[in-house]
Amino acid sequence: MRYAIVDAVWKLARTVAGGRLVRGNGVVSTFSRPLPQGPFLLLANHAHAHDPYVIGTLLGRPVRYMANLEGVSPVLAAFSGLAGAFGKRKGMPDLSALRTALRYLKDGEPVGIFPEGDRSWDGRTAEINPGIARLARMAGVPIVLARQRGSYLTSPRWAKVRRKGQWTIDFSIIEAGRVASGSVGDLVRELQQGLDNDDLAWASCSGLRFSCKAPARGISRALWACPRCGSVGRTMDDDTTIHCLACGSTWIVDANCGIRSRSGTAGDFIGRPAFDWCNGQRADIHTWIVWQRAYARALTSTGSSWRVSSRVPGLARLGPGRPVYYGSGLLSISSTALFFKPDSDSRTIALELARVEGFIDNFNQYCAFNHGKERWKLDHGSAFPLMWIDLVEAARNNIGL
Repeated sequence: MRYAIVDAVWKLARTVAGGRLVRGNGVVSTFSRPLPQGPFLLLANHAHAHDPYVIGTLLGRPVRYMANLEGVSPVLAAFSGLAGAFGKRKGMPDLSALRTALRYLKDGEPVGIFPEGDRSWDGRTAEINPGIARLARMAGVPIVLARQRGSYLTSPRWAKVRRKGQWTIDFSIIEAGRVASGSVGDLVRELQQGLDNDDLAWASCSGLRFSCKAPARGISRALWACPRCGSVGRTMDDDTTIHCLACGSTWIVDANCGIRSRSGTAGDFIGRPAFDWCNGQRADIHTWIVWQRAYARALTSTGSSWRVSSRVPGLARLGPGRPVYYGSGLLSISSTALFFKPDSDSRTIALELARVEGFIDNFNQYCAFNHGKERWKLDHGSAFPLMWIDLVEAARNNIGL
């Protein structure tokens, strides 16, 4: 797509929707200095689905974003293409996307990348991939950093209802000379420091209180294990609470993602002390997710006979070749493999975890992953996307991958 067309589309988008997005989300921005006149590499932490549009509106210049276009609607894919976006396979290395980014930069066009590769589940910035620093050094362009705070709490990726609060974006610049002069490791550390954010801690230290009529709605997409009884896949949420169907424990969730117990008493859990929320003290979603991932590693330890199962609406092998759709069935995971028993077939499909790569969630609708050279799609329906992501990652880590 020619840059003049991209420029025209961005101007139209800023006029029609940009201002409304910025004002509606309470966005406040600061610039440490004017933007570079020529090409630059824009890097930002990623927590909100509208990050590219909000940042693009504030910059006032069209940016070609590297984006996950797998699974988006044809209309949105077409608009994204007109706006200059180019595709990258989420959760997997993509040399073709990096070559495309380098070509645009060499042609004098700004390129935007979210180096975490996915939106945050808990409001904290993930580790920056060193490949981003190598790309910047190869391109020989300045880096524009956009550190966002409040974007996660405005609309957590698992949430079904938006919040009202404040979303700040601080823009800073690393000049091309400094990008080229230091080591890759030094640049990675500078990028990490420039984008690092903990939304929950930032809001707490700033005294900011977000508001929402249903702050817990959708949180069971992320919180899949009960810290009191250890049940897996038995959590359920309503407007203000998350509760365990197995033991009846209930926790109250606020709009700042704080969590406190409403029932039950504290007790040891899997050989370690009960966590803050079991004592009626305040904790948060990050605390729960950190514990959950440690629990996933214990459950999927090598040699464990444990297995979790859940009914899912569908599994499909997308390629290579003609797609094969297996329909609904029972999905299970052990320490070594994923198993799927279709409702329409007596055979069981086994997918070795040693060959599974890039297991990710797309838009809270389905998970996608590679198994060897095959591309698979899991329609998790109302099940827990982060449960499958955490368990697959933990099992792979346990076998040294």
